[in-house]
Amino acid sequence: MECTTGWIKTESGFILFKNRDRRPEENILSNFISKEDKLITFEDKTFKGCWFGLNNYIGVTSTIGPYRDVPEGYTLENEN
Repeated sequence: MECTTGWIKTESGFILFKNRDRRPEENILSNFISKEDKLITFEDKTFKGCWFGLNNYIGVTSTIGPYRDVPEGYTLENEN
């Protein structure tokens, strides 16, 4: 089951949106928002990675969600 994602152009930028198609047996209480200095993500405690992320410059959303492991110790600082 995959999710729906989209965008709307506004005068000052874009509005990103998405839904998460969930199975009835999945625990919705495992969802959470993570806020760091330079990054905000929407995550699920049962998966590594995130479904939605944004910073001051870009927003990204996934229709399938995280399905690969994040390298051990990977942080935003690793991108420099």
